Amino acid sequence: MRDSTNQDLAGQIGRMLYQEAALAYPESKRSFVEERVRGVMADRGCSDEQTFVRSVEADPGLRTALIESLTIHETRFFRIPAQFEALGKLLPELAERRRRSPLECPRLRLWVAACSTGEDAYSLAMKVLALADPRWSAEIRATDLSRAVIRQAQAARYPAERLENLPPGYRERFFTELPGGLEVVPSVRELVRFEAHNLKAPCPPGPWDLILCRNVLIYFDNPFREALLERLYQALTPGGYLFVGEAETLHLVPHRFKPVEVGSALVYQRPL
Repeated sequence: MRDSTNQDLAGQIGRMLYQEAALAYPESKRSFVEERVRGVMADRGCSDEQTFVRSVEADPGLRTALIESLTIHETRFFRIPAQFEALGKLLPELAERRRRSPLECPRLRLWVAACSTGEDAYSLAMKVLALADPRWSAEIRATDLSRAVIRQAQAARYPAERLENLPPGYRERFFTELPGGLEVVPSVRELVRFEAHNLKAPCPPGPWDLILCRNVLIYFDNPFREALLERLYQALTPGGYLFVGEAETLHLVPHRFKPVEVGSALVYQRPL
């Protein structure tokens, strides 16, 4: 039989994290939650559960530390290569649509939500630069709840194993070799603006031509997923695209997006 005190600790922390960031963990994840919570308690030198719960209630920084311990920030450049191949087709299409509309800003606006340590955002910037079309340009906003991972993203330094999915020639063109790793070159970094953002809050001011929100829906329950998808839909320009993770099919959640196959990738479009 599971200890009821552990249930109370996990339950109390779980409720606070749901209120803070909509993180929802099923009963099957209870032991994982307990393990991570106790790890943070040990790091803080706290052994009394209720003292810790009160500290979490009072300290936003401690809540963020718990969120960071309960979410996975490990990622790689050009993760899900088929989606980046799809971007090679969709970005010019979106740019041409903007160019045909004289009332629109000619610069594409791209948002990477839950950007973690920055690999998705920089991969997108590299794709933009690799297309090298002088008729259009792009600005990229990259956001995450965790200020710690944003600082890592802004530093733009990565171990070599994060680059294993790079297309040919990208390592030489877009990275500088450093002792113990590599650094993203300035021309890529200049395209990306990082900032803190909670997905419970309104979306950054749009409209956005493209939104990458990959491998984050898995942390939410269906009611919040539905609400978030509606906000993302409204934030996109008509004809814009949403990219989610490979395991994050939307067929179980009500939404208004149109599924579109682009090569071997499935993406979601706000219809024109």
